[in-house]
Amino acid sequence: MTAALADLGCKDPEGVKKEEEGIYEIDDAKCKMGTMDIKLDKDFSVILISRY
Repeated sequence: MTAALADLGCKDPEGVKKEEEGIYEIDDAKCKMGTMDIKLDKDFSVILISRY
């Protein structure tokens, strides 16, 4: 997971939640593009990135 976030220019998040089987949600990740919410699949590939 850390490698996937590093590829996006994000630091280690404070909170990672397992949302459902094989889906991980990261709230408030600090990234080069700003603060993001990110969802990853079981292989830690990005499914969704939301900037706010």
